[in-house]
Amino acid sequence: MTSLAGSKRLEELGAAAGQVSNIFTRIGLTSGQTGEIKKSLTYAAGS
Repeated sequence: MTSLAGSKRLEELGAAAGQVSNIFTRIGLTSGQTGEIKKSLTYAAGS
């Protein structure tokens, strides 16, 4: 995998994580919970 494709994939994952956090915010989770979810998504994406 080229680094360009890798960074593109990370951008897509970041956009998806942002959408997910927006959904959770609308549902009413606190920012702390949303932050933990984002960390989990980022960790899962990196592994």
